[in-house]
Amino acid sequence: AITAGASRFDPEMKLKITRTSRRSGEVTVIGEVDVDPTEGLVDLQRKCKSFCKVATNRMRFTIPSQAEGKRQKALDYDHPLSEFNLKDGEALEFKDLGPQLSWRFVYVVEYLGPLVFFPLFFMRPELIYGKGASDVPLSQTQMIAFGCWTLHYIKRELETLFVHHWGPHATMPARNLFKNSIYYWLCGAACAYSIAHPLYTAPPQNFVYAGLVIFLISEALNAVAHWQLAHLRTPGTRERK
Repeated sequence: AITAGASRFDPEMKLKITRTSRRSGEVTVIGEVDVDPTEGLVDLQRKCKSFCKVATNRMRFTIPSQAEGKRQKALDYDHPLSEFNLKDGEALEFKDLGPQLSWRFVYVVEYLGPLVFFPLFFMRPELIYGKGASDVPLSQTQMIAFGCWTLHYIKRELETLFVHHWGPHATMPARNLFKNSIYYWLCGAACAYSIAHPLYTAPPQNFVYAGLVIFLISEALNAVAHWQLAHLRTPGTRERK
């Protein structure tokens, strides 16, 4: 663990930035940078941008481990450089994390799929189930399920846009957009296929109404919990009040 006061960091020191080749494993020094102990990862990324030649949100710096097989310690945004026990002339390993997307953008896209695909099964059943499917009227239970599903994901979109807070550097690899979206979109399609099916058989109405009440209460409590958790953090940081 990193502890305050345990630093060996020298003032106005020079650090080497290295990169390891994926093919050969060769370690190459790609640049040097002068740093101050009070600076943080944001400052280091800004100073290294000229020779790392990637956006700052793609930069990851780790302290090479001296012990074989021991995991490298990654620099983070929560601590100044002085708390990482670095010494003058020491090397930091640079890694390009690849294209990044904000968490907010990924969540908006992944939640959009269920809002698009689910109604498709209800409004254009002949495209899914074949000819004659649109002649079968939807039951009250199916319409309740459709309303609950839509309400749930509209709530998620609104929370993503207006409630949830992420730190100023909250990004994830762009490939996660496809992985996360496929999960939500396919699950939405699978649920819609069974619920909107012309042969769908509804449970007893008292079960439906009881489930609806439980759903509405749960959604309301979940929204309150998200609101409270969001306001425990200082805006623009990951610190909790």
